Amino acid sequence: MTDILGEIGVLAALLLQRGGGPLDELWEPEVLLLILFLGGLVAVVTWLVVRIFPKVRGDERLEAPRDSAEEILRERFARGEITAEEYQRSIEILRGENAREVPDDTQEGG
Repeated sequence: MTDILGEIGVLAALLLQRGGGPLDELWEPEVLLLILFLGGLVAVVTWLVVRIFPKVRGDERLEAPRDSAEEILRERFARGEITAEEYQRSIEILRGENAREVPDDTQEGG
């Protein structure tokens, strides 16, 4: 393990030496700080775009959004709070089907 760390240290020292090569300018602190700054700037802009436009994340569903009233009704039926007939009748009322056939409890028979 110490041999590997020693070789990494020697490699780093060789890379940081001024050899007069064309790539020596890349190792100057100003250039490294500029690269870090630009990388951070790109990361921040990307994060902001994802936060402002959440549909860019690709988690949008292809199906139509469900009505919250139907979701509540579905959950109540799943918990056994309402019967299948009550569930069907309520779904029809919510969707506007058979709206005229809903019995009116305010009028008593006669």
